Amino acid sequence: AALRFRASSSLLTSHPIPEVAALCFLTSLLHWGSAYLRGSSTSLLGALFADCANFPAGEVRGALCSDAEHVTTELLVAALLHLLLTAWTSTAPVPGGLLIPSLAIGGLMGRAAGLTLQKYAAASGDQGFFAQCAGVSQCITPGVYAIVGAASVLGGVTRMTVSLVVIIFEITGGLEYILPVMGAVMLSKWVGDAFTHSVYHVAIEIKGYP
Repeated sequence: AALRFRASSSLLTSHPIPEVAALCFLTSLLHWGSAYLRGSSTSLLGALFADCANFPAGEVRGALCSDAEHVTTELLVAALLHLLLTAWTSTAPVPGGLLIPSLAIGGLMGRAAGLTLQKYAAASGDQGFFAQCAGVSQCITPGVYAIVGAASVLGGVTRMTVSLVVIIFEITGGLEYILPVMGAVMLSKWVGDAFTHSVYHVAIEIKGYP
């Protein structure tokens, strides 16, 4: 949608320098207001994938490993802001790329889903669906959900499959995560293919490249 809007907007195409300046200012302003987006995206990914027990002290750890109710909401808001800014910057005259931002967006949403399920399991107790958690110190690890979420979003954007699973394995070093990552990547590809082509395919079509 951002690519099609840019192709049809003469205002943006004729004023690239003011657009980039406004983009830099808006990105800095919005990112500074969030503890998750204030640092680099690579450090954010490391924080989202990590377990709180093996987490170095710091601002991001205090936010991610807190029991406060607003943590999940803050993660989802940060993911939404990152999504909107990435959609803009990826089509700007000075593009910011899609690989790391897509991983960060998926990691934020996955971590939020993991925290939500963790709180639900704590409230439900070791019964029903969570009966197998009896006697386990940590049955649900939000970091694993962040890994699966990151893989699914990047897979939906780029439609990579096998190569993406290998990339996630190299990033995490966790062979036990291969199966859920494979399932998430394939599901995101099927859902994406049902609606549109990959972002790179769409860009080629809009720009009229052979």
